[in-house]
Amino acid sequence: MATSTEVDPYRDVIGQAAAQEFLRRAAADPTSAYLIVGPRGSGKLELARAFAADVLSRSLDGDERARVVDLVLGDMFADCRVFGAEGSLVRKGEVKPFQDECYRKPVDGDSKVVIGVGYDAITEGAAPTLLKTIEEPGPSVVIVLLAEDVPPELITIASRCVRVNLPPLHRDDVRQGLAADPDLAGTPDEVLDQAADAAGGDLRRAKVLATDERFVLRLAAWAAVPSRLDGTGATIAALAADLLSMIEESLEPLKVVLAAETAAADAEAERYGSRRETRKQEQERHARILRRERDNEFRIGLGVLAGVYRDAAVSGALPVAEAVAAVDAIDALALEMVRAPNMRLQLLALFLGLPPLAGGG
Repeated sequence: MATSTEVDPYRDVIGQAAAQEFLRRAAADPTSAYLIVGPRGSGKLELARAFAADVLSRSLDGDERARVVDLVLGDMFADCRVFGAEGSLVRKGEVKPFQDECYRKPVDGDSKVVIGVGYDAITEGAAPTLLKTIEEPGPSVVIVLLAEDVPPELITIASRCVRVNLPPLHRDDVRQGLAADPDLAGTPDEVLDQAADAAGGDLRRAKVLATDERFVLRLAAWAAVPSRLDGTGATIAALAADLLSMIEESLEPLKVVLAAETAAADAEAERYGSRRETRKQEQERHARILRRERDNEFRIGLGVLAGVYRDAAVSGALPVAEAVAAVDAIDALALEMVRAPNMRLQLLALFLGLPPLAGGG
């Protein structure tokens, strides 16, 4: 347990300095409802728990404050409850337990915090029940809702809450989160750096990449490109095919997740007669997700490749002018991806113009 001199309710929060500062001030005299809006992996739940720990321990001193903070952050405090949907939607039947908790008296102190996860996916039928709870909460409750965005069903509810917007985490904050994770102890710094770069501000995604052995192999494959170039079309074609195959392989776990999401949505539609999205909307969203992940993989590979040529210039393995030209060509391709090019043709053209390096990078 933390000692009284070490108590910081926000110790597990990575980044989000502006939101932390705002909620630290708000915890001194909290209003009845807050809405934290931010993308996946931005730390919404960690921030909500930290705020809850701050609110529930603010009037306490010394070891008693430390006890409450430790219990709230460990999800073991009776007066801090977290609720979420069983499926992809928050339905009326799932709002009822949330509502009931908001009207129960605190057990361990004078107030309580009730956290709702994933409330951007609330159904039209459930929204009025939640709205009533937000407008008429129990006298000692603070409600904190978490959402990735604010769809039409949540607009009226959002207007009754103090809204806290979270941006994606900065790359340096993601890197800090990886370094602080005991499960990643011993992971090479280069791998953590590349995972932080590739995650696009999503700390959870970065942790997945950092523990993906195939991710390390993909980095090595890109780094080995200069040493494999021999000026022949056959080699260039083989290199492009190998790299693109590895990129597609990296998408398989995500495809499994998306397929499971579709199956769950179909099951819910059969059971309740409604779906959050039409099949077409869902397919289009999944295609965007896969494209984004494919582009992320492609860009991180190009970044590794550019790094090899920069290192070659520094070490003298390649004339500076040639290295600069190579890096410029690689950077240009990374920018060209915005126009959705054919990756295979673009790689072939790139590799055709890159200088070989004996022994690689």
